[in-house]
Amino acid sequence: GLLALGNARRRRDLDLLAAALTPERLLRGLGQRRERLAVPGDRLEGAFARRVRDARAGLDGLGRTLASLGPKSVLARGFVLVRDASGAVLTRAAGAREAAMLELEFSDGRVATRPMRVRSRRKRPPEQGTLF
Repeated sequence: GLLALGNARRRRDLDLLAAALTPERLLRGLGQRRERLAVPGDRLEGAFARRVRDARAGLDGLGRTLASLGPKSVLARGFVLVRDASGAVLTRAAGAREAAMLELEFSDGRVATRPMRVRSRRKRPPEQGTLF
């Protein structure tokens, strides 16, 4: 009775669904979905390419900054690297005063020298008198 009628309806509904699931129809639906995804996919690829390009530009900028702070670049700007006789870098005047020999590294080469005492300069009197 009713159970057989319900089963027959379900069977008919399933047969209709199965008939609708033909390979052509599935492939057509797949093609439509592929087309809909192509636009966001292209946008995503473009966004990714921009991010990579921007990151590369930032990295190039950091590389230039790093190169400008390197020892050779600093020497090219007029600074000198001072070493003692053993080759140790000196960063304080006290170390240079105590050394018997110094090596000065310029951007175009090295020079050996001996440290000498610097005479203290006499202070000049102020050019403007006091107001009191």
